[in-house]
Amino acid sequence: MAELSNCITCGVVFLKAYSPLCRSCYEKEEQWYSVVSTFLKKRENRLVTQADIILATSIPAKTLNSFIRSGRLMLQDHPNLQHPCERCNQLTQEKRYCANCVDELSAGWLTQTSQAIEENNNHEALNRYSLKNTLRKEE
Repeated sequence: MAELSNCITCGVVFLKAYSPLCRSCYEKEEQWYSVVSTFLKKRENRLVTQADIILATSIPAKTLNSFIRSGRLMLQDHPNLQHPCERCNQLTQEKRYCANCVDELSAGWLTQTSQAIEENNNHEALNRYSLKNTLRKEE
């Protein structure tokens, strides 16, 4: 279902169906993707850095990073191609977060999850105890 929205690139109002970009910005982004993917497919460009791509293709760094983070550009074939982590800005070859941030976020999530499970178990035990006492009183 389409809704009115502002393009995240140029700010123009458009009917948003799937993409947060208006038609002209979407087409421009697809052209940039085509240029970058063609550039990276060449064997001599296997060891390029992000700065090399930006200089050679004139693509904005923000757009290049969005291609990497969304998984449209695969980094495993390009060992020197890195981009900043969304959380700490350390250079990484992962999609969004560096390995350290993934570990920290996972540890925090596991801690929160285990606390929630423990609270749920305590609540269930309290309910069982209350139910046992209710049944005893009725007998």
